[in-house]
Amino acid sequence: MNAKAIVFEKPFTVSIGEVRVPEIKDDEILVQTLYTGVSTGTELRILRGEETNASKFPLIPGYSLVGKVIEKGKKVRKLSREKLVFTTNVNFFHEYASGWGAHLSHAVCKSQDVIIIPQDVNPVAATFTAVLAVACHGVLRVKPQRGESVAIVGQGLIGLLASQVFKNYGTKVVALDIRKTRLMLAKRLGIDYIIDLDEGKSERKFRTLFPRGVDIAVDASGTQSGLNEATMLAKDKSWDNTNDYSPRLLLLGSYAGGINFDYSSFLFSKEPDIYTSRASTISDKKEALRLLSKGKVMIKEMAPKIYNYTRAQSAYQNLMTNKECISIVFEWK
Repeated sequence: MNAKAIVFEKPFTVSIGEVRVPEIKDDEILVQTLYTGVSTGTELRILRGEETNASKFPLIPGYSLVGKVIEKGKKVRKLSREKLVFTTNVNFFHEYASGWGAHLSHAVCKSQDVIIIPQDVNPVAATFTAVLAVACHGVLRVKPQRGESVAIVGQGLIGLLASQVFKNYGTKVVALDIRKTRLMLAKRLGIDYIIDLDEGKSERKFRTLFPRGVDIAVDASGTQSGLNEATMLAKDKSWDNTNDYSPRLLLLGSYAGGINFDYSSFLFSKEPDIYTSRASTISDKKEALRLLSKGKVMIKEMAPKIYNYTRAQSAYQNLMTNKECISIVFEWK
């Protein structure tokens, strides 16, 4: 049989292709895809030809697949047919390169490479598992403590998810962005404070809330300007109090090229601890599904736009041109 796939033929060109689905081995399963989620930052960089870690064109993008098991090998014990599962890196095909390869109608996977989706997690919400896991990975790396203050610059997909995860650790969260619609969404999601960076009084409003700055500053924008903003929000480290600890900076956005830090105003004055979140582990993905299962992270309120996979070109065009579009999910019917 053949599977349909979304293909990035070359920069800014999206098509629908086909790949051959091989017979499964004894330790493999065949998954029929229901939905796949778009990682907006990574996939748009690939589509623009800016992602240095991506395979060469043409390639199949995507790393968030939700589907049901329709066939399993003889040695597969823990997975039954019709079970809903999540998987990420798919590379069984040879017709195209794999840009993590999850945007396709059927996938052959090793049984240990999928995670069973809890019954109380909606399949559309489950497509956010990988991106939410990246947020979880970053949050767990900086080890937030109850009562600490967190500023998150950029309220796109990863920023909105991270804001909700930090809230679950009992921190006070301020969300910052230049788009009012995203800030209002953050407020509806229960974030403590919102600040419009496009307004002239943003600095004064922030300092009213956090005179010394915040314990944890996060850049979720993936831009140098957003990173610069985040560094200014981190608290200054005291010269006199030997018990004063360094602020933490978390780079949660991913960047197309190099980034810079100001030595005097940031590295010297604040003596920060700097963290990155490049990806996620299986345990991070399980934590993401746990948060979704418990209703601790709200996806429905973020109103992901659902497209049939045959409209992939339109979907990516919308992401590139409509700055109010935060998330997209492909339906494979």
